[in-house]
Amino acid sequence: MAEESPETQITLYDPQERNAFLKSAEKDPWEREIDGMHQAMHFIQQKARGALDGGLGREDLLKVHKIVMNDPFNPEKTGVLRNVPVVVRGRINGEVKLAAFEPVDVHFLSEEFNEFAAMLEDKTSTMDSEAQISEVVELSAWAHKEFIKIHPFEDGNGRTARLIVDFIFRKSRLPYIRDWGSTRHEYDEVVYRIYSENNVGLLEQFLAIKLLERLAEVRSKSLNNANDIFTRYIDQRAGECQAFLENETL
Repeated sequence: MAEESPETQITLYDPQERNAFLKSAEKDPWEREIDGMHQAMHFIQQKARGALDGGLGREDLLKVHKIVMNDPFNPEKTGVLRNVPVVVRGRINGEVKLAAFEPVDVHFLSEEFNEFAAMLEDKTSTMDSEAQISEVVELSAWAHKEFIKIHPFEDGNGRTARLIVDFIFRKSRLPYIRDWGSTRHEYDEVVYRIYSENNVGLLEQFLAIKLLERLAEVRSKSLNNANDIFTRYIDQRAGECQAFLENETL
C-alpha cells in the first residue's frame, strides 16, 4: 500500500487545523520549532492571565506539547503519551551522558502522568501575585523535576517542562525566563545534577537566579520612578528573590 502524503494524512482535522498544518508543513524544521514555541507561549500566557480558568492540568499539558512540537508530519506523536521506552541523554561539559534517572516505564506511564497532572493543576490553581517567591520557585523546581523524570512524550519533554515553569511564573505575575537557550549548557548541567545528586535545591537556585536577572531587566526598562506602582512591585519581588538566594546559601 502506498504511503499517504502529509496532506492526505491530515484530512481528518477540521478545516482550520488542517490549513494551519499545511502552512506549517511548508516551513523548515527550525522555523516550525520557533513557531511552535511562540504559539505555546501564547497559550501559556492566556491560561496564566485568566483568559482560561484554573491551574495547568492534564489536557493543558497535552495541548502544550501538541502546540510546541508543531509537527504536521507526525501528528499522532504530538499531544499523546509515548508507548515506547526512551533513553535520556544530555551534553555535560561537552560530554554526552546518560541521565541519572530512569524514565517511567510505559506500563505505568499513564497512571503516573495523570497523578502528576492532577497535583500540578491543584497546586497551580490558586497561584497569584500574592504567592511568595520561595513558593513560586519551589513549585516550579518540583514540577520541572517530576515532569522530566516521568518523561511522558517521545520528544519535546524539555520544552514542555520549561513552559510549565513559565506558566507558574506568569500566573504569579512574574516575568518568564528568557535565556533558557543561551544558557543551555548551564541548564543542562543543573538538570543532570538534580538527579545525580538528588538535590532539587540546585534547580531552585538556578531558577531564582534567572528570575532575579529577569526582574532586573524589567526594572531597567520601567519608568525611573520609585513611587510608580509597577516599579515598587518589581523592586519588592526582586528583594524577595534576593532574600531567597541568600537564605539558600546559608
